Amino acid sequence: MGFKDLWIVSDKKPKKEESVQENNTSSTPLKFPVNNIAPVSVGTTNCEPHMDAVMSLYEKGFDGLNKPGVEFFEYFKSVVSVGVDNAQAYTMAFNMLRSLEGSMTKDSLLSQSKYYLDEIEKVHQGYLQNGLDKKRHIETQKNSETEQLKTDLNMLKQQLESVQTQISIKETALFGIDAKYNPEIETIGCKMSANDMAKDKILNTINKVVSGINTNL
Repeated sequence: MGFKDLWIVSDKKPKKEESVQENNTSSTPLKFPVNNIAPVSVGTTNCEPHMDAVMSLYEKGFDGLNKPGVEFFEYFKSVVSVGVDNAQAYTMAFNMLRSLEGSMTKDSLLSQSKYYLDEIEKVHQGYLQNGLDKKRHIETQKNSETEQLKTDLNMLKQQLESVQTQISIKETALFGIDAKYNPEIETIGCKMSANDMAKDKILNTINKVVSGINTNL
């Protein structure tokens, strides 16, 4: 597993782990396993499933660091199997393993432990850096999308204000449409009425004259 696999789910199915040889005679120590695990979700409140997955990864990785022979790894496993808070476990494990590895001493165990501490610290730093990189990448995407949405919303609000202004103008114009056209319409109506009256008046006068002619001449 590359460090990025802690944060990104792979489509490949996890391969079966290779077991450490029983007598620890392998000349090349195994490193942290390449199995895929669920992605770690940064900033969530429900981290327990991710904690379990990552803890399992570290435990398997620690097993993969086992060096050949009987040394700190076997001593660590023996103590843990009895209980790290059990003071007698340390003496029991030491006496048992020293019978298999006569050169084992307190100092050798402490010296060998540094290898495991350093290797796990390296893995932690790699995962940490990759997590920070992934988090920064996602936060950059989030910030970019947030700014774009804000820009789009501001533009729509400006367009809405413009439309509302136009609506107000049109409503005002519509409210004043009668005042704008009715006087002219009334004037034309008056002129048409006057035209009818004038026509009737002159025709009546003419007809009276015609009637007078017929009667008086």
